[in-house]
Amino acid sequence: MKWLNAPRPWILLASLSVNLFLVGLIFAAVASGPYGAGWHKGRPPPPARHMIRALGEEARPAVEKVMSAQEGAFRAAGEAHRAANKVYRDALTAEPFNSQNLTDALAARRQTKAQMRQLTDKAFVEIVADVGPDARKKLAEMRRRGRPRRDREHRRD
Repeated sequence: MKWLNAPRPWILLASLSVNLFLVGLIFAAVASGPYGAGWHKGRPPPPARHMIRALGEEARPAVEKVMSAQEGAFRAAGEAHRAANKVYRDALTAEPFNSQNLTDALAARRQTKAQMRQLTDKAFVEIVADVGPDARKKLAEMRRRGRPRRDREHRRD
C-alpha cells in the first residue's frame, strides 16, 4: 500500500492540463456563441452587420427591415446550397467514380450559389433604395477602395 501514498506530480499536472483545456473550451463557447445565433438574438446576419458598420447606425432600420423580410428566402437558399454541397462531396468521394454525377453536382452547386447571389443583390438594392444619398456615396467610395483587409487594421508598424 506504499504506492498509494507516494507523490505523483504527473497526475496533478495531467489534471491541471485537462481542467485548463475544459475552461478554455467553455470560454470559447461563451465568447463566440453558436454559429448563426446572431439572427435570433436581435442581431442581423453577418452581411447585414457589415453593411450597418459601413453605413453607420442610421442605416440599421432599413437594413433590418429588408433582412427580416428576406429571412425565409435566405434560409431556404442556404439549406439548398448545403444540400448541393453534400451531393458534390458524395459525388467526389463515390466509388466507383462517375464523372457525370460530379458534373451534375457541380452544376447544381453553381445554381444554388447563383440563387444566393441573386437574393443578396436583391436585398442590397432594397437597402440602398431606403438609405439616403450620403449613405449611397459612402457605399460607392467603399466599393472603389475595395474591402478593407483585417491585416491592415491590426498591423504593427
